[in-house]
Amino acid sequence: MPFTWGLVLLQEGKKAAALEKLKHARDLDPDNWRIRKQIWAIENQDKFYTGNSPDFGWQNEQLRKEKRQP
Repeated sequence: MPFTWGLVLLQEGKKAAALEKLKHARDLDPDNWRIRKQIWAIENQDKFYTGNSPDFGWQNEQLRKEKRQP
């Protein structure tokens, strides 16, 4: 449910609140690729919404970094 709430908040233009919900959803389901990508797309729009995107190499590096964190 936090994922859905995050998307609703994002549609309402409440980016900070949306990120909080989406990060909570990620913590509940850490292997959910869709949740991670939504967070990354909000925080790093240049990696998703430009002529050279999506940047899959960058995404793979982000995933490696996040998996190393406790």
